[in-house]
Amino acid sequence: MKSTIRCPYELGPTLHQRTGTFHVVYRVDSSIDYGMSVATLAYIERYGVCVACGQIIISIDAHETCFGPSPSWTESLMPALFVQMDRQNSWNLRRLCSEDGLEATVMRRRRNIKAAGGSLRNEDVQALCVVQGSRCYYCFDPFPNIGPRRFQRDHLVPVAHGGSWDIQNIVLACARCNGLKSDQGAERFVRGRIRSLDPETRRDLRRMHADVRKWKHIRGA
Repeated sequence: MKSTIRCPYELGPTLHQRTGTFHVVYRVDSSIDYGMSVATLAYIERYGVCVACGQIIISIDAHETCFGPSPSWTESLMPALFVQMDRQNSWNLRRLCSEDGLEATVMRRRRNIKAAGGSLRNEDVQALCVVQGSRCYYCFDPFPNIGPRRFQRDHLVPVAHGGSWDIQNIVLACARCNGLKSDQGAERFVRGRIRSLDPETRRDLRRMHADVRKWKHIRGA
């Protein structure tokens, strides 16, 4: 049986209001088990309107800065994008999700997260950003100074492989590295990524990794 190619996005709750239907789209770890199909994402990009900027999605990658913290009522820690559709397109979108098995993958991923346990506080994430010098854990590129998507929270051990949501298992990465890493373990990805860096950047990156390990050791003591 041919596997469905999946994208690192998941469809969250739906809100029905007089002005239209609103969908919450989350960014998730990309793998063969999780995420929406290419067809579902293409439908959102064609018919969805980004609530944050008011533009037709067209390409979800162009709306990175429109992702923001998930509302408390969603009980999610993942960055979220609000997408508006008319009722007919919203119904078609839910049908696509059912046909491509997205609803089953969502439930499977959420069961894994619940089983993984752990909690992540915003103050810990901000402190980790300071320890990392506001730079990507994998390529040492600096994060932008502004924007809700300055960085992405990445799991050293992916949730799909048993990793938790505790800060001990979290590092901060740029969108490019987080996308390239997908559901690989951090050590494996770092070994491949570091080969493309110049010697000085490698030294700085290793020094930053040492600072992160020391901070997490002190925090967990």
